[in-house]
Amino acid sequence: MKEPISCTYNLSQSYDWNYENGPIYGQPVAREEENAVQELLGYKVNSTLGVASGPLLNSRWISLYASLGFDLLTYKTVRTCSWPSYPWPNIVLLDIAGQVSEPGEEEKVWEREAVPGKNEPVSIAVSFGMPSAAPEVWQKDVSKAKGCLGRGQLLVVSVVGTPVGHGTLEELAQDFARCAQMAVEAGADVVEANFSCPNVKGLEGRLFARPDEAAQVARCVRDHVGKFPFLLKIGTLWEDSLIKELLVKVHPFVDGLTVTNGLVKTVVKKDGSSPAFGDRVTAGVVGACVRESSVETLKKFRRIAEENGIVLTWLAVGGVSSPQDVERLHRAGGDAVLVATAALFFPELARETKRHFSTIR
Repeated sequence: MKEPISCTYNLSQSYDWNYENGPIYGQPVAREEENAVQELLGYKVNSTLGVASGPLLNSRWISLYASLGFDLLTYKTVRTCSWPSYPWPNIVLLDIAGQVSEPGEEEKVWEREAVPGKNEPVSIAVSFGMPSAAPEVWQKDVSKAKGCLGRGQLLVVSVVGTPVGHGTLEELAQDFARCAQMAVEAGADVVEANFSCPNVKGLEGRLFARPDEAAQVARCVRDHVGKFPFLLKIGTLWEDSLIKELLVKVHPFVDGLTVTNGLVKTVVKKDGSSPAFGDRVTAGVVGACVRESSVETLKKFRRIAEENGIVLTWLAVGGVSSPQDVERLHRAGGDAVLVATAALFFPELARETKRHFSTIR
């Protein structure tokens, strides 16, 4: 009988429970000192391997994963106000053997009842809605998280704007910028503006697909943070023309892109009778099943950027579950590689990858 896989996030509990009680990791962790020999965004780092926005809910999570050898730690997306998570469930395991790589939210994926075995690829659907503690809480905690890092490790803080007032684009841009400025003041080394959330239908979750609006928000953030390292996190775009338009319009204001967020699909229970997330029909699909989509999307973005003389730093994310996957995303053009699903289910991946490859570009 296969030994079931473990997870640092308790899937049977709410987001708030995991925020207050996680991560779940019962083994002692001894930090290993390393030499900061790589370069990224103007910093010296131990490696260009890290955790994307999503898994690291607060400073306790940052501390654990920094100790486990991940060197780019992204604090889960925060706002200028307190914002609740969607109700439980927020993560469900998926029954997918192959790859999901086509556009279309109507495509169905099925929940998995049996827990995967160890060394088995894991795919999940996630539905949180970009929750956030109040600024007075997360700013203090970001400062604490910064203190948990060792030499050669960076703290990236993911931020999102919240619709306020009349809901105009200018108001949203100003809120993004205020949140970014708060993150800088709290101790972030890098700010990442989250322009993509598979579970948020408002403009703030779809900015990456609207180049004019994305550029206006990016410009506003840049005006507020000055020369501070600034990234955009984006979702998958399928049309070359739209990718080119986005890159041309945002690149003057940003240092790099995090490519890409999960795919939006209809997620149903095992018998197909109802949505797996209650009244939330669609969700973000991530993990091993989006590996090929992630590789091909990164290649396409890099190609179009190079064709247009656009130079950016590329943080690649999507489908990584082995050291070989890390190397493949580097070869596809990632200046750094971030993990999300693998961080929850394979928390030793950073150390395993470093054992396999003496240097991670």
